Formats: sequence, C-alpha cells, structure tokens
Amino acid sequence: MFYCHENEAGTAAIMEGFGKDFPKIKTGYVRAQTGALYNKILSERAAGRFDVDVIQLSDLAPALDFQKKGGYEIYASPEAGAYAPEHLSDPPGAFFWTGVSFAGIAYSKAKVKPEEAPKTWKDLLDPRWRNAMSCKIPSSGIQFVQWYMFRKLYGPDYWKEFAKQRPRAFARIPA
Repeated sequence: MFYCHENEAGTAAIMEGFGKDFPKIKTGYVRAQTGALYNKILSERAAGRFDVDVIQLSDLAPALDFQKKGGYEIYASPEAGAYAPEHLSDPPGAFFWTGVSFAGIAYSKAKVKPEEAPKTWKDLLDPRWRNAMSCKIPSSGIQFVQWYMFRKLYGPDYWKEFAKQRPRAFARIPA
C-alpha cells in the first residue's frame, strides 16, 4: 500500500512502473495532502494497524516527527550511497528526500493589473486583498514551510494579520 501526495497522473505512473517490475505484488494507494496522510498513519498506528508500506510526504516536518515516534522500519538501501548525506535521515535508513518545493504569489491578469499586483508576501496584508485570495489548506506540506518561514521573517503577528484577510483555503488552487 502506497500513501502519497502526488497528483493522479503521477501516482498512476508510479504504480504502473512498480507493477511492471513486481507483477505478482497486489498494490493499492491512497492520495491526499501530506497533513491528511500523516494524520491517517498516526491514527492507524494508534489503533495497532500497519496498513501502509510506503509513504510519500511533501514536507520534512512530518517525516522527522514520524521518525521521533519510531514510525519507520529502518532499511539500509544499497542505493542510499547515490544520495548526498544531507538528503538522508539521521541515522540513514528511515527516509530520504529528493526534491525541493517552492511557493509563490500568483494572480489573474484578468482581474489585477501587473502594476497593482502584490510583489512581496507582506503586500498580501494590504486590506485591498481582503476576501480576494486563495491559498493551500494548512495540511499541505508547503503551508507548513510557509508558516514557519514567514513567522521567522516577519514575526509572530504575520499570520494573525494574514488571517484578517479571510483567504479561502483549497486542497488545490482553482483554475
């Protein structure tokens, strides 16, 4: 069983590739945001269930927390040597990471002129953006990184001020 945050096409490709290499293994998957997956696995473990074989998370924080809780079966992969040491768990064998996420400010040119668009994250606190923003739900991995970094960059009140803007949260930003 594979728990992942990947999109449907990406998940299907992963499952197809695994199925070709291991045709006798029956597979299944659960797709959700990282926070939802993490809560799912914690609930299962609390109930004494071990339903998942592989979990893909989009953020380091739950991966580290799961390690602290003794959640991983340690496996020293022969391929681990191909990864930079800083991309492996400490000690190696619990998890590894392969990519970096990014966050940015996007806007509709049909609704906002480029010269009026917010240029910095602090610009989003301007009252003109109240009730006019969308953002990822808090259980997504990128939200954790944003929350942590913006608190560090702009102080503890940034998120209180941002909340006053009443952004709409979605699992994915609508087109």
